[in-house]
Amino acid sequence: MGITKISILIVLVRIADKGGTHYVKPKPATLLNLLEKYQGIKISRRWLFQCLQDLESKGYITRRRRFSPRSSDSTFFQLPGIIAFTLNGCEFLACRGISGASKVKKLISAWLSRKDGRFPQKPQVAPGSTPRPQSPGHHISEVLSNLVPGG
Repeated sequence: MGITKISILIVLVRIADKGGTHYVKPKPATLLNLLEKYQGIKISRRWLFQCLQDLESKGYITRRRRFSPRSSDSTFFQLPGIIAFTLNGCEFLACRGISGASKVKKLISAWLSRKDGRFPQKPQVAPGSTPRPQSPGHHISEVLSNLVPGG
């Protein structure tokens, strides 16, 4: 997995940690701005969506589209989607020493114990078993350089 996808996960977990939830509802423009501001990564909107799709296919996040009705003409408009972390996604970040990931993982566990019927459901955030942490406390630049071939 490349630096861009890991950086997207880091930005998402920081938003979730700050908001005290295991899910986030950022606008794509907000994610792009935060990536550039805090991670120094500038990407296109299209690449952001491709990275989110890749992260979802790896089982690190789950997403859901949202719509809201217009009162004036009974049509619908799209709202920013919900992006929820999975236990695997939090574990992936926590075992790499990313701050906030362990807290979000605890929030997921607390949410699962309440048997909340809203999105996301347990099979989406806790599918199967989660990998064990390998060696927490790595410095982020060391982690990122080891993840990118030739980096």
